[in-house]
Amino acid sequence: MHRLPPIALLLVTLMGSLAAGEVHVDGERGFRIEVPEGWSVKEAESEGIFVLTLLPPGSAGGEAVTVRVFALSEGQGAEAALKRARDTIAAGEGYSDYEETEGELAGRPTLDLRVRFRAPSGDYRIVQSYLAANGFAYQVQRHAENRDFDERREDLEAVAATFDRAHRRGGAGRESLARPRRALR
Repeated sequence: MHRLPPIALLLVTLMGSLAAGEVHVDGERGFRIEVPEGWSVKEAESEGIFVLTLLPPGSAGGEAVTVRVFALSEGQGAEAALKRARDTIAAGEGYSDYEETEGELAGRPTLDLRVRFRAPSGDYRIVQSYLAANGFAYQVQRHAENRDFDERREDLEAVAATFDRAHRRGGAGRESLARPRRALR
């Protein structure tokens, strides 16, 4: 009988818990993000802002990862996108526990905003990361109801971490995910 070395056994065990998904590629706006198996994708565009929302199974929007993309003026960076969010929050009602920090997304430095938002549908915790490249500002948001956020955070962060802003311009759509990834709860 042939025995597998311990590292091979570990890899076989890990592979059993991995799931393949798809990659959403937006060559026009220069980004890509992995879509876990079973998650749905919604796209919208309004007033020059492109919105891509990734919803876990069973979510009607109460928890999601959302990518917002808008064009920047010459010389603007992630700070301009963060200021835009800051102005929106200052003008709105229901926001509390506002905090700005430096963060990281997919190995790249970000400006992060953490905030709570009380809506008629519930009390939400929101984390937004801001990056700039290719003449665009990218906001990668993770949100869930406050009571569920800590439980769902790992999955939301795992999806957000697959965001890549340096994707070459060209095509758009979905590709099969060539490499396996960790299954989400």
